[in-house]
Order: sequence, then structure tokens, then C-alpha cells
Amino acid sequence: MTNYAIYPEQLGELKVPTLVIGLVDHLVDPGAIGQAVNACIDLLDSVEVLSFDSDPLYDYRAQRPIVTYVDGQLASSAEPSMELDLVTDVRGESFLFLHGTEPDFHWPRLTADIIEIIERFGVEKVFSIHGMPAPVPHTRAADMLIRTTQKVENSDVVYGQASHPASLADYLEFHLGQSGHAATNIRVRVPLYMSRSDMPFFSGALAVVRQLAALGGPTIPLGDLEQHEDQQSVELAAIAEQDSQFSAMVEQFETGYDSSEEGFVTAHDDAGPLPTSEEIGAVVEKFLAMQNSNPLEGAKSEPEPVAKTKSKDGDVHDLRTHLKNSLAQLFNRKQDPEN
Repeated sequence: MTNYAIYPEQLGELKVPTLVIGLVDHLVDPGAIGQAVNACIDLLDSVEVLSFDSDPLYDYRAQRPIVTYVDGQLASSAEPSMELDLVTDVRGESFLFLHGTEPDFHWPRLTADIIEIIERFGVEKVFSIHGMPAPVPHTRAADMLIRTTQKVENSDVVYGQASHPASLADYLEFHLGQSGHAATNIRVRVPLYMSRSDMPFFSGALAVVRQLAALGGPTIPLGDLEQHEDQQSVELAAIAEQDSQFSAMVEQFETGYDSSEEGFVTAHDDAGPLPTSEEIGAVVEKFLAMQNSNPLEGAKSEPEPVAKTKSKDGDVHDLRTHLKNSLAQLFNRKQDPEN
């Protein structure tokens, strides 16, 4: 008996070994890591497997619905929600993707629902991703803290103890460990001056996508992340030339990064190179050729979902202004709008 999950009337015997959790609190997403990775997953073909009863899960004053005005009328209202999709990655492998807005209420009962989903679909691996602010420079390889519910012999472990407010994914990870399920969290360190949620840390998002594949998770297209990473590096270099205080801070972070021997890891290429655009196209064609039947294997037929709108370059406006505003807040000073 579920609490909030809403299954189709006929779901069939669908078994999927991997679940990726992409629930986002837009106010607490350092480096916009979750949002950037989710945008890459949105480029893949997907179909909704089940939904959730949103009304009891959200505080509508904290997560206000977004209404859209068109020609004198309110044309639509988008409420916070979460869904579970069946997604096909660029290598043709299926995985489950739990995404949407992180709920405000009833985490224990919702966690019970998600554990039931994991057991019903035969999920063997659960992955979650986050960013965490840290005194690290953007001029070094983005590094990550890898957590797992399993006991492993691995030298890449950060030893010590720290407490922090939990996300729903953190809360779920703990309870998965208590119930004997495998779960892995990839937590990339985000430079302090790029930790605002509207300040994407593209190097960190790239590292997460690559590490996810290296750990046996889905292979996700990079989208425009590499292009944005290059642009961001140029903009930050220009700011460092003009701002001695920022430049000195980066140098201090570089010294600390280079001298650290803690067990943070950088993305590896153990999973092989990510597919080229031609390889992706071939897999997509193969996937489309298989769509004569419902991928839910017996689920009640539904109208074809409206194609998701993909994020474009225009979604990232005036990167330099964002960077300068972030630095101004960090140094607690006003930013000259003419610079």
C-alpha cells in the first residue's frame, strides 16, 4: 500500500537495475549541479512510469506555483511536483529517473514509497548527486566526495566526521543503508564564489556526469556543458585579471588544493570515452525503431507525451554579470555595473 506514489493500472513486469535521483531544491543547489545534470538527462528519450500525489508533499507558500500570463489572461499554472521516468541512455540502457522539486513534507512516508519502488522494479543501484561549497579553485580539476552504503576497500575515502542539513536524497540514502540496499552519492566540491544556485559550475557538472558512468551508472550526453565550461573559464580569467582580491583568493585556494591529501576523487575515464554524436544518433535510431510497443510492457496505453523542451544556450544569460555579482556578495561589496 503506497502513501503518495500513483502507479498505472497495468504496469507489467518492468525490471530496471538503476535509479538516479534528481530532486532539486532550487534555493539550495550549490553550483546548480543538480539542475545542470538534470538538463543533460532531459536530452534523452523518456516515458513517465508513475507520478506522485503532490498536494500533501509541498508547501505552496514556499514552493509557489508559477502562473503564465498571455494576452490578458493567465494561461497556465505549473505546480511543484515529482515524477518517475523510464529513460534510455546514449548506450541504449534503461534507467529510472526520479526528478522534480524536492518535497517539503512527509519524508518518512515518502521514503517508504521510494523503497517500495526500488524493490518492485528490482533496482540494484541507486545514485544521487549534489554540490557542496568548498574552498577550492576553478583552475583545478573538479573533485568529488563519493559516499556509499556498502562497505568497500577503497583508499579514496575522506576520513572524519561532519554534520550537515540533509536533502531528501541524503535521508533516503541513510534509510537505504539501514535496509541493506546499495546507494551511492556523488558530491562535487563547488568553489565558494560559484556556489550560488544561479551560478552553474560547469566543470563540476561535467565531472559528475563522467563519474556517474565510471561507477556503473547511466551514460548521459554532455549537451553544451563543455562549451559552457570553456566560456566560464575565459570569463573567470578575465575577472581575475581585473580583480586582485579575487585573484589572490584563487591562488590561496590553489595552494590548499595542491597540498591536500584527502580522499577526494576526480573523474576517471575507466568507463571509456563518452559516445560521439554519430554514436548517439545510431543509438537513438535503434531506440526509435523499437517503439512499436509500449516500453512499460503491459502498461495501459497513454497518448504520446509532449516532447520536453530542451535547454538552449540562451538559458544562460550574461555569465560575466552572474560571476561578478557572486563575487561582490562573497566580498560583501557593491559591484560597479559598468565593469
